[in-house]
Order: sequence, then structure tokens, then C-alpha cells
Amino acid sequence: MTEKEESELSRYCKDNCGLDAKEVADYAQVPRRTFYDWWKTRKRAVKLIIKGIKTELN
Repeated sequence: MTEKEESELSRYCKDNCGLDAKEVADYAQVPRRTFYDWWKTRKRAVKLIIKGIKTELN
């Protein structure tokens, strides 16, 4: 994963649920590398995970 992709994912996570990408991966119990790979290949799944976490936290 490129640095740009990592920062894009972190920014998306922070903007949508207030956690950074590492915290989201830990909260979702998904290995961090897998979570980052999914951002490239299964972006919708990652977005749904983030929305679910946001709902649980609110």
C-alpha cells in the first residue's frame, strides 16, 4: 500500500468515525495488513465496517 493510500484510508477513518485506521482494524478484529489490502480491493466492505463502528460508538 502506498503512503498516499494509507493517508487516504486514515483520513477516511478519522472523518467518519473519529478513529485512525489502526484503531478501526483493531476494533473490527481484522489484521491491519488485511484491512489495508481491503481498502484497495474491497473498499465498500471497509466503508461498511467504518459505518458500523461509527454507529456502535454513537
